[in-house]
Amino acid sequence: MTPASSASKSQQTAQLLYDIQQNLPKFGRYTVDMCLWRNHWFSNEFKEKPSEWGLQLAESFAKLPKRKSLSEYRIAILTGEGGLSQAIPELADSSDMTLQLDCNPLTLQFQKCFLAQCRKAEKYTDKQKVLDRAIEQLRAVHPDLSDCQTGEIRNQFQRYTTGMKRHLFSSAERFAEFKRCQDHPVQQICLNYFVKEDLVTLSQILKRNNAVVNFINMSNACEYPEDFYQLNAFRDEIDGVTPSQHLHQLPFSKDAICAFSRLFGINFITVTCPVDKMEKHLYLAAIDQRDRVLKGYHRSIMIHSIVNFMMPKTPKATSFRHLPKFSNFLPNIRD
Repeated sequence: MTPASSASKSQQTAQLLYDIQQNLPKFGRYTVDMCLWRNHWFSNEFKEKPSEWGLQLAESFAKLPKRKSLSEYRIAILTGEGGLSQAIPELADSSDMTLQLDCNPLTLQFQKCFLAQCRKAEKYTDKQKVLDRAIEQLRAVHPDLSDCQTGEIRNQFQRYTTGMKRHLFSSAERFAEFKRCQDHPVQQICLNYFVKEDLVTLSQILKRNNAVVNFINMSNACEYPEDFYQLNAFRDEIDGVTPSQHLHQLPFSKDAICAFSRLFGINFITVTCPVDKMEKHLYLAAIDQRDRVLKGYHRSIMIHSIVNFMMPKTPKATSFRHLPKFSNFLPNIRD
C-alpha cells in the first residue's frame, strides 16, 4: 500500500468510526436487563470432542485474503466475540476494520474491555492477568456484575484458550503477530440481525463511507431468529421470509464470504460459503432448529411446565419468542 493510499484509508477509518459513534443511538435500545440469562462471552466454535470434527471456525479465517484491497475499504463483521482473539492477524491483513455485532450489550462491553487489556499485555504468558484486568474493568462499568457471571467468563475463557489453537496467547510467535496488528480498528455495535431498522442503519453508514463487507461470521445466530420462527411456526414455509433477509441490506464485496455454525442438534459444524449462498444455508439451519424444537415440544409436556415455571408472568411463555430458553432443556445443545 502506498503512503498516499494509506493516509486515505486512515482518514476513511476516522470518518467511519465517527459516523458509527454519532449514529449509535439509532440502533435498538438493548439493555442489560433484556439480555438472555446466559451470556456467551467468547466464541464456542471449536472442537472439544472427536465427534465435533466439523466445528472449525479457524478454517474460515484461513480462507480470508492475505492482503487488503487497494481499491475498496473492507469491513469484517463478527457476531459477539466471534473468534476475534483467534484471528486478529488474519482480519487485519484482509480487512480495514472489524465490527463486533451483538444484541447483548454486556457481551460487547466485555469484549471492549478485554481487547483493551490485550493491547496492554507485554508477553503471551500474561493471559490470566489480562482476563483479571478485563473483568475488573467490566465490573467498574457494571458494579452489579455477579460472581456467577465472572465465573462464567473464566470458564469460557479456559475452554476458548484450550479449543482455539492459535489464539493470541497460544505462543510467543502468535502473540508477536497480534502485537504487529493490535491497532487494527475494532468497533462494537449493539444491534439485532433480525430487526430491519438496525441493518438499514448500519448499511446506510457503510454506504455513506464507501465501505463494503468482505467477511461475516454469523456464528449460530441463524438458530435464534425470533421473527422468522413466529412467521414460520408450523412447517408452512413463507416465501421471501428468511433469517438473512435483513442482511441483504449490507453492501458486500463481490468476493465476500460468510461463516456460520450449527450448535444445536447432533452435528456441530462450521460452514464457510460465498455470500450468494448464505440465504439458503441460514434458512436450512433455522428450519432444522425450528423443527427440532417442535418435535421436542410435542414429545414432552414436561418442557411446557418447566418453561412456564421459569416465566410465570409471561402469558406466551411457549411462543417462539422464547425458543433460546426453551431449547436449553433439550439434549445435544452446545454450551
